[in-house]
Amino acid sequence: MEQDWQSVAQLAHLQGRLKLQAAVSAGMVREREERSSNNSGKAEGKRGDHSNSGSRWGEGYRGDHSNSSSSWGEGYREEHSSSSSRRAKGDREHSSNTRGGWAEGGGVCLRRAGLAAALRLPLLLWRRGAARRRAVERCLRCGSVATGRTPCAACGLAGCAYCEACLALGRSRACALLLRSAASPAVRGTAGISPTVAARRWGLSAAQAGAAGAALQFLTARRQHAAGTGPERFLLWAVTGAGKTEITFPLLEAVLAAGGRALVATPRRDVVLELAPRLARAFPAETLAVLYGGSQDRWVPGQLTIATTHQLLRFHHGFDLVIIDELDAYPYHNNPMLAFAAEQACKPDGVFIFLSATPPQKLQRQAHSGKLPHARVPVRYHGHPLPLPRRIPMNPVQQCIKRGALPAAFLQALHRSLAREAQIFIFVARIAHIEGLLTLLRRKIPGVCIEGTSSKDRDRTDKVIAFRNRAITILVTTTILERGVTVPRSDVYILDADSKLFDEASLVQMAGRAGRSKDDPAGRVNFLSPEWTQSQRKAIGQIRTMNSIARKQGYLDKRKASWTH
Repeated sequence: MEQDWQSVAQLAHLQGRLKLQAAVSAGMVREREERSSNNSGKAEGKRGDHSNSGSRWGEGYRGDHSNSSSSWGEGYREEHSSSSSRRAKGDREHSSNTRGGWAEGGGVCLRRAGLAAALRLPLLLWRRGAARRRAVERCLRCGSVATGRTPCAACGLAGCAYCEACLALGRSRACALLLRSAASPAVRGTAGISPTVAARRWGLSAAQAGAAGAALQFLTARRQHAAGTGPERFLLWAVTGAGKTEITFPLLEAVLAAGGRALVATPRRDVVLELAPRLARAFPAETLAVLYGGSQDRWVPGQLTIATTHQLLRFHHGFDLVIIDELDAYPYHNNPMLAFAAEQACKPDGVFIFLSATPPQKLQRQAHSGKLPHARVPVRYHGHPLPLPRRIPMNPVQQCIKRGALPAAFLQALHRSLAREAQIFIFVARIAHIEGLLTLLRRKIPGVCIEGTSSKDRDRTDKVIAFRNRAITILVTTTILERGVTVPRSDVYILDADSKLFDEASLVQMAGRAGRSKDDPAGRVNFLSPEWTQSQRKAIGQIRTMNSIARKQGYLDKRKASWTH
């Protein structure tokens, strides 16, 4: 049996249908890092520590353990096998924890029964692997340093290296093989879709259609693609409330019409749940897979997939188009493991679309210098300017809670918002401040439904729905709701706006909750703090710049421009 599965694997490897790699090694990832350091879209930041099996990698994520089945072929999900019994010639491979088939779409990491079996695999691979083990060993599934060491019965080593970062997907160790199918050439999308047609088809504004047209041209163009440079990258830089999701519809349509597979990835589970129904309505004829921690669609082979960024660890060269929404948001931002997973999910000659209202500074510099192709959408879909934040001096929230009093200027502003029947977001820097602030607000503003929520609140989803339906009038929250939440007729109050936890991007995103609806485009935004920081100045400067660009490009008229503060 053992000889049979090795023969099948070696034959597929020699025919170019299968790639055999050590699951934990040194050279392959180093080559990828050197290559990607010259690419424009790699996320910045220091690698963080990751916990063991069952850990929580961001909002709503739980690793899928290997008590399940998977199939493998072109660029699909990866699982580990932990059995020494093998079957040959496309038959199913069984183990005590997993089983995998030879159907289309997957990868499987097979652990050998011992070194004798391992040495019968392609000789070149193992000579290279042995040399690399003297260097820092990294996991080829997630790119993390293999910090774990354990006695191993399979290879006989007392300290066999394994990866702790992606342990929840099954153990990736130095004496295991990672078997992944070779990617087929990426489709480039159907040519000839004009921005005018796209605008009529999807109801896009002039600014949206212009950006979609630039991205479509990039997607369908046939460029010289140097081997090993990775997917091509394009940045869609659109203000909050610009209708970024709708701008991607023509791109998705072009790839799907050409027979390709497309992925929309976003860091947070809440956003996945909000976008999934919109994609289902936009593409009713396509099979849609919705992936997040606890999702029931884990094995749905969808042509169109929407997923949290952690779920990308399950894919290898599976998509022709990968759209990363809100790439500057936690937990994707400054997380090299997730950036590695996103690159692995896209075919080497595929296309990355980065989507953000507040791109990281590195991408902004590359866009300004011409190194990163991009399109900018400086105005919201309804054609009105972004509301400019006003400053209200206020003592720190913790001090107000201790004194049991709120500033008169803050309370007066809240009453003005209530008088115009606005839904009110109150953002605080720390979860610990929510309860104390709720007590003060309920005492000062009786008869109004006031609630609080955070990432630790199990009822967060229900409260957001109630807030959107106007059953809750004032919602005290944290940056967990700074993105992906649209509530008509909203006003925004950011307390402790001078906090180090609120950078320029966070302030812009929170301010972007106001003025999003066509019926109330002039929502109010207030920064409340004892000090006026550089982040606040930059956030207001960025909003002013976008309004200025929109005005110069003819997207705003004087009547609409006068609505800003």
